[in-house]
Amino acid sequence: MRKAALIAGIAIVLAGCGNDTGSSESSDAASNNATASSATTAASNTTAEPGREKNDGADQVPECGTTTRKPNTEKPPAQHIPMELCDAAVLEDGKGGELEFTVEAIKTDLPCTAKDAEAAPKNGHIVTAFVSAKTSPQFDATILPTGLNGPPSGAGWSILNAEGATEPDISSNASERCFPIDWPSLTPDKTYRFRVTFDVPSDSGALVFVPTTLPSAQLQSPSWQWSF
Repeated sequence: MRKAALIAGIAIVLAGCGNDTGSSESSDAASNNATASSATTAASNTTAEPGREKNDGADQVPECGTTTRKPNTEKPPAQHIPMELCDAAVLEDGKGGELEFTVEAIKTDLPCTAKDAEAAPKNGHIVTAFVSAKTSPQFDATILPTGLNGPPSGAGWSILNAEGATEPDISSNASERCFPIDWPSLTPDKTYRFRVTFDVPSDSGALVFVPTTLPSAQLQSPSWQWSF
């Protein structure tokens, strides 16, 4: 979530009153000098927030700012809760802890930036989801052994085609090496931003996340879907 800080100094000039022209000119000169000094101070105090590597495609993606938590609703079997970009999905661990995550953007065919990203997509298109997440202090991360990782190490993410069928093969050398891997290992009371990348035949469809939880967790967990 992009934040920019701009600290501007405000200079107040106290000038004496007088009737002569010289005094007026002196006051104007002091005011001009104060304005220039204020602008110089503002420029010197402006700082850039650190982020991912430059030119890795992340700077093209608008962050969500304040998100709205979307409640988990009843749904028929085999369907997912429809989500808009910047809706916040919530996974409860059954013990009072929560994982909240948001798909901020889904981009197609961004230039790959990892040093060893040389292979072309085998299926036709690289689709990248930009995700932010945060865990509550009480969240039990052990119930989600693969975390929010992308394919192939995490089975939770999938892609549906325009007909609603699951794409069978969404991982390739190209998708795995498109960006430096930044999937998080979930721990309590943390905030994350990362990418999940897929190699798919079409540049439109739907992104789905079905939590891969331990059987012992016995969670009535929802699943979610974002169209792109």
